[in-house]
Amino acid sequence: MSDSRPSISIVTVAFNSASTIAETIQSVREQTYSKVEHILVDGKSTDETLAIMRAITESSPHRVQIVSEKDNGMYDAMRKGIALATSDVVAILNSDDCLASRDVLENIANAFSHDVEALIGDVTMEDGTRPGRPVRFYSAAGFVPRDLKRGIMPPHAGFYARRSLFARLGSYDPSYKLAGDFELMVRFFLKYPLRFQHFPGVVVRMKTGGVSNQGIGSRIRLNREVLRALKDHGFPSNWFSLMSKIPGKLLQYVRRPSNDGAEPR
Repeated sequence: MSDSRPSISIVTVAFNSASTIAETIQSVREQTYSKVEHILVDGKSTDETLAIMRAITESSPHRVQIVSEKDNGMYDAMRKGIALATSDVVAILNSDDCLASRDVLENIANAFSHDVEALIGDVTMEDGTRPGRPVRFYSAAGFVPRDLKRGIMPPHAGFYARRSLFARLGSYDPSYKLAGDFELMVRFFLKYPLRFQHFPGVVVRMKTGGVSNQGIGSRIRLNREVLRALKDHGFPSNWFSLMSKIPGKLLQYVRRPSNDGAEPR
């Protein structure tokens, strides 16, 4: 009997990620689901990232593609990875993040039905100095598309979408340097509303840090791009509206999960 569940492509983009990339790849290698493809896009790292990629995927039970070439930033690299994907469903797994458990992709594949175009799962953010200790829980359970108008997006790391959506609605816009994931969410959820469901479980463990979380200057640049994305797609907003999301974000530091979870915009 044939397996009608969707195949899944995981896209990981990396640059000088030698200290974390092995754990990321291992979390994909260990997945119990067989219909998995791992696409690794390296931006011409100057450390051992590419060598680690090649060594640890040599005996992978899943299909693996590795590309190493200069890019125009992380969203350009994500575009390349998605263009290479051959599976029914695509997700991004950053080079310092890990899938939360060995059966995550199996459970996600089981949750996709014919009338669902995307699933959004929960993520945890862990203290980078003390692995395994969640400090922030980011659930997608209460997300509704209009939240994006206030700069609130579902967890990007928990976003699993059918590849046909990217073909129809477009991929990541490399002109954004910090909020390309937010712009894609505005396009997918607000401009061209898709059919989605919340996946009730933690799918990714993230570590503290990241390009959009490097201080007040980075946060200001990020929110400027958030405002630009909303305006460009016909949903103008303002700084006051974006600031109204802060109380909800603070609560995420209080609601600690007993298992695993992440970081909203």
